[in-house]
Formats: sequence, structure tokens, C-alpha cells
Amino acid sequence: MEYIRLICPVLVGALIGYCTNYIAIKMLFRPRKPVYVLGKKIPFTPGVIPKNQDRIASAVGNAVGHTLFTKEDILTILNGDAMKQQFVASVGGYLYNQSISTGEVLQDWDTSTSVEEKKDGLDTVITNKIVEALKKVAYDSLIMDIGKNTFDELLSNPMLAMFLNDSFFESIAQKMGEGAKEFVESNGASLVRPLVEKETAAMFARTPGDNLKEWEISEVRVSTVLEKIYSSIVVEKAEQWLNQLKIDQIVEEKIKAMPVEELEDLTMSVMKQELQAVINLGAIIGALIGVINIFLYL
Repeated sequence: MEYIRLICPVLVGALIGYCTNYIAIKMLFRPRKPVYVLGKKIPFTPGVIPKNQDRIASAVGNAVGHTLFTKEDILTILNGDAMKQQFVASVGGYLYNQSISTGEVLQDWDTSTSVEEKKDGLDTVITNKIVEALKKVAYDSLIMDIGKNTFDELLSNPMLAMFLNDSFFESIAQKMGEGAKEFVESNGASLVRPLVEKETAAMFARTPGDNLKEWEISEVRVSTVLEKIYSSIVVEKAEQWLNQLKIDQIVEEKIKAMPVEELEDLTMSVMKQELQAVINLGAIIGALIGVINIFLYL
């Protein structure tokens, strides 16, 4: 009996401490909604976290966006060589290691039009650019330059020089130049497009890597270009993009929209061991109080 009188206060204290902390932790999340009796809300309902979910969301969002994961942190990562090299390796590897044709790659990127439509559009653009460039050529000067040696030989003959002179050749060249320009305007597209279609068909059939090799563009050059693209676009625009990315607001809105059950599961998945330690600590403290009571009443 004497042992039971000594053990009981310890066990009761441990049980009370354990249950008290267990209930207190459960009351962080339970009840999840206000409880009413005779039209009056029972105090401490809903639980602490459901009741203050909006305030907690704001506090967590502010902590994450302004302390834990700031714009400066992201900029430091983006400006680092590791991220740049990862970008270069990923894009370069994608271009050189594709086993499908360039046409299929383009189709994967954009399914709004067919491969044939993409190729037809490219043929049209290239053809128009070439024809427009040909229209700007000074054909009379070109003819004079090409025929200069021949004209000089003719003029070196005294007999011919009596009838021919520079003005005569310039007049001929001007007429031929005008004819060439009219011919380009009328027939340039029909002559150029078949050649363009042949080249683009071959390009679309090859893999991106094979096209780069065909154009004698080395991997080193591609890497250099990709580094410049990363520096000029990603790094320079990163701050502007991040100003539009309100991390604190995103976190706050996510937590506000999160069901209490999901919030509880998330918290428990992270702090289950720590919260259980708090409950166990309550039992230990209760047991110690029971021991103290024994000595007080001896």
C-alpha cells in the first residue's frame, strides 16, 4: 500500500501533464469551426490556427518573401556561373542531342499550325527577303564592273574607239540594268522560291544538331551565343520579372486558400516529432510535480 501511495501521485501527475499538452496541441487545429451552444459560441472555438489562419498566412508570407527567400537571393542565384552553365548545357544539349527532325521539333513547340504551314511561311519570308534585296541591286553599275575589262579591250582598238566610248557603254549598261530590274520584279519570286523550298525542305528534314553542323556552327560558338542570351535576357530582365513576382503574396494566398485539414497535415508532417516531444515533456513535468507533492506531504 505504501508503494501505491508513492507511485499514484507520480502516475497521476504524468497522466495529467501528458493529457494537458496533448489537448493543447490538438486545440491548435480543433475544432475546425466555431461551436455554438444555445446560440452562444463556446470560447476557444474554432482552434487557434483556424481562427487566425489569415493572420498566420500574412505572417508566413511576409517571412518567406522578405527574409527566407528574397528577391536578392533569387538574383544572386540567377547571376551565378552555375546557373548560367546549367542553362547553356541544357539548351545546347537539347539542340545537339535531338533525334527527331527540325520540323518535328518546331511542331512540338507550336501545334497551332502544321509543319507544312510553318515551312510554307518560312519559304515565303525568305523568298520575299531575297527578291527585295535583288531589287535594290544597282545592275547598271554591276554590269559596268563586270564588263570593264572587255570594254577596255574594245576601246584599245583605234577603229572601234572611233565609234565606241564610255558614254556608249554606260548607256548600254543602264538599259541592261533596267531590264534586269524589271525581270527581277516580274520573275524573281518564281525563280527564287523553288531554290528556297529545296533548302528549307532539307533543313526541316535534318535534326537541329545536323543543321548546326551543316552551317559549320560549332558547339563552342553555340555555347558562347547561349551565354550572351542568358546574360542579356535572363540576368538583365530578372529583376523586372521578380518585381512582378510577389512571393509574399503568393505564399499568403496559398495558405489562406488551404483547407484546415491540409494545413494540419502539413504542420504535422514537419513537426510531428517535435510536437510529440512537447506532449512527452508534459508527462515528465507532471511526474516531477507528483514527486514534489510526495515530499511535501511526507
